[in-house]
Amino acid sequence: MAHVFISYQRADSKFAQYLKKQVEDNGFRVWMDAEVRAGDNWRETIDEAIKEAFAAVIILSKASRHSEYVNYEWAYALGANIKVVLIMFEEVEVHPRLAVLQYLDFTDWHNLPWDRLMRRLKEIEQQHFAQQTAANIPADAPQALKSAVAALDSYNADERIAAVDALSQMNHPVARDVLAAAVHHTMGDVRIHAAFTLTRVADNRDPRAVPGLIEALRDKEHPATQREAVQALGDIGDPLAVPELVNMLDERDENFKGAIVEAIGKIGAEAIPDVVEKLNAEDWRVRRNATEALWLMRDPETVPGLVTALTDWHDVVRHAASGALAELGYGAVYGLTQIMNGKYGKNRDLQNAALYALEEIIATPEALQAATEFRTRHNRPRE
Repeated sequence: MAHVFISYQRADSKFAQYLKKQVEDNGFRVWMDAEVRAGDNWRETIDEAIKEAFAAVIILSKASRHSEYVNYEWAYALGANIKVVLIMFEEVEVHPRLAVLQYLDFTDWHNLPWDRLMRRLKEIEQQHFAQQTAANIPADAPQALKSAVAALDSYNADERIAAVDALSQMNHPVARDVLAAAVHHTMGDVRIHAAFTLTRVADNRDPRAVPGLIEALRDKEHPATQREAVQALGDIGDPLAVPELVNMLDERDENFKGAIVEAIGKIGAEAIPDVVEKLNAEDWRVRRNATEALWLMRDPETVPGLVTALTDWHDVVRHAASGALAELGYGAVYGLTQIMNGKYGKNRDLQNAALYALEEIIATPEALQAATEFRTRHNRPRE
């Protein structure tokens, strides 16, 4: 699945990570090299990642201008006909090969053009998938398939929707790929209808529907569509949906809130960091919803977050955390022991909460033994 490739120099890694999060939060998949440059085959890995991208974002800085890796990456992207987007992080002279391209000025931290960047990426993505759609249709494809593809661009909204429906009923091997490409169509009604249709025909197993479902999730004027999107995103379980779903944890409608929490819970471990951040929200309802989402994951990795929730001032949040830890039972013992032993810092409130969870919430033989060992080692007899 096509993604945004981010090229940067190590000195700019903090900004690169921030950029990555911003792009992902806007519904795009991102590829960054992590530690691949340290390996012997970094060039092959980079080449493949660039070829599979629909855009390469190049961070321009004093450090990157002289970077062998960054210069190789933008040159390879241009040679592979991948659209290059330049971000001027620091004012530097641009290489002559790049001088013909406009850059986005990110040198002023008080006026960062995030909206322009996201619009540009969306435009490139739509162009990319339009080209892919045309390229994937064989010359001997049935006329009905070609007609449906052409109708996706009709000026008549009913004809566009009918074209999506027609594609969903075709048995031709290319039809589903065309449907997936329609999720990135220039027309919003096509994108959303294609996403829901692809979800249905693929029995909630095709992550290519996710960008269109995220778009539907943002449509506050149509609550029924939002609810359907929430359920579909939870069933698909793609982490790309996490930022949007987590941002909806402030939902006040109990039924809708329940669906959002359930969807996040289904996505599981990859949602944990974003959910844990919401434990710091001012609104206790958001903190409760975040705790319930962690509860539904039933994953030992949620233990640090649940212990944080166990120290919350609001009893509803604490109650949810207690329920989650009790259900984890033995699975929570190791994580609680790690907290008591200072893995996450010498926070006495957290240590006491972990101790309480072992002795009063879980209270299995293993939990009680771990608590006793901690009390003995730290000379903290039970009162």
